Amino acid sequence: MKPLSKSAQTFTAIFGILTLIPLLFMLWNLIAVGGNLTSIIALVIPFIWLLMALIIFAEKKKLFFIIGLVVCILSLPLMGFILFSMTFGPYIHSTSPWRYNIQRSYIVVSGQGKTPDFPSHLPKDITDYEFDFAPHIMQGAGHCSARFKTSADTIEAYESEYAPQAIYTLPIGDFKNYHSTNVDTVSEKAETWSDTDKSLKVWMDEDFWGSTDATVYVLSATHNSNHPHSSAVIISKDHTKVQFTQLG
Repeated sequence: MKPLSKSAQTFTAIFGILTLIPLLFMLWNLIAVGGNLTSIIALVIPFIWLLMALIIFAEKKKLFFIIGLVVCILSLPLMGFILFSMTFGPYIHSTSPWRYNIQRSYIVVSGQGKTPDFPSHLPKDITDYEFDFAPHIMQGAGHCSARFKTSADTIEAYESEYAPQAIYTLPIGDFKNYHSTNVDTVSEKAETWSDTDKSLKVWMDEDFWGSTDATVYVLSATHNSNHPHSSAVIISKDHTKVQFTQLG
């Protein structure tokens, strides 16, 4: 078996180091998005590349180099397709609070949007937690949401912080038609594309709220019936539930 040339060894070493970039990114993707088939395959491919590079560098045989080259070339189209599909953005649904900041940062780094204007960390004593993200695709407005139950003291602190920032304060019952309502007077701090468009849409978790009486503190809004944008904090009247939500 012919030994591997010095130039091929150098190429293998550089390639092995470079495979760490997609490997670590795909590991981050797996943690953020969850263990779906695409994210698992996306992690396995660069792992195989790295493994082949280590075997080639350890054995220093030309045959292993050729096999590794063939494996990499054959897997490139699949990796390219996966990366292309990722440009449309992942749908993230999580009930694991420890993933919260990983997912928030992943949304930005993967190019799917800006960091949601949510708290930088979650309180420790939370239950019924869900993080939900859907990317903006063509005419469809994306959303990002984090909702949970926690102590009254924590929620009262949220209310004290966010209520003064609200440009609209409305009862949740006003949002009847697909989480939409119309405001009486458009706030000077809101954006609008038409003087007559007073529509306001806030994405909310209907299953979470049910018949719960709550207040919607709208922090920002774009009044546009076709391309609505908003960010809001929804707090139950009994101070047991909260949802941080962003639309568009």
